[in-house]
Amino acid sequence: MIVAARSGTADSLIRRAGEGSRVSGEFPSLTRRTLLAATAGGPPAGVLRELGRVGAASAIELRVRVYPDQRLGWAGTARDVRRHLRRSLEWLRAIARERLDSPVDVRLERGPVVPRDPLDFDNETRLYRSFREWLDETEAPEGPVSHLFLADAPFGADLGYGIANTHVRGGGRLGAQAVANVGATEFWDDRTVTRNMAIHEVLHTLVRSQDARAVNGSPCEHDLGAVVGETPDRIFVTPLATSYAGASGGDETTWHGTGCYHHDRFSQYDAQSDLETTWHHTWVPSDATCDAVVRYLRDW
Repeated sequence: MIVAARSGTADSLIRRAGEGSRVSGEFPSLTRRTLLAATAGGPPAGVLRELGRVGAASAIELRVRVYPDQRLGWAGTARDVRRHLRRSLEWLRAIARERLDSPVDVRLERGPVVPRDPLDFDNETRLYRSFREWLDETEAPEGPVSHLFLADAPFGADLGYGIANTHVRGGGRLGAQAVANVGATEFWDDRTVTRNMAIHEVLHTLVRSQDARAVNGSPCEHDLGAVVGETPDRIFVTPLATSYAGASGGDETTWHGTGCYHHDRFSQYDAQSDLETTWHHTWVPSDATCDAVVRYLRDW
């Protein structure tokens, strides 16, 4: 039996590793070797790996604009998602700055609340398209921007948890659009899943299949995720692996993702199907995800 956990800490693992720093409970280790300390200021210098520096280049801007559903507004859920999305982007920025030896900035914006009337909630493709059309009719910023819509559709079975169809420099004038059905994750799962699915969809706009293949041997971006065991029955799931870590619906999340994935090809997969497992979620991207994003930014 698999039990989805509602909360948890990694303090015992941190103490056993002897890192000596205080880390809040939602910030678990991503690997047993390094214990990535998820702080708002980015990863400690000792975590960063040298990948070979490239020459100085013009500044790269990771720009994301968040648009809450009219039924959500800029209340608790949207604010919390934006706060943890910022942490994840800052983590990526710190690593990219070190590995690229190039200026990398984060620009995370509050977009306007999206009215329900122009949107088609019939299925995920129609919602994605109607959101893009709505953006096209507004004064949405152009260029390499990731436009993230936080939908509130807990009972939209055909919507799934989210969708992103392109990366920020491959989506045309308006960059990339992504949808995270936070209404569903809030109702069927918990806030940690909500945070991770929003980050998950944004990461899809910052990774290409060729980067995923070069880093992890698989073109499936979900396989860049990590499923890391603190103990055999206590597992942490990074954003790109969220909704794909369990074997089927009702395991790690109430509903299993429908995109590509293969547990044997994940960058790390510690879960054992024969154990009763508690699942926890961390907003920190896996090492493989960071590598893939850096490869993409190198070609910026």
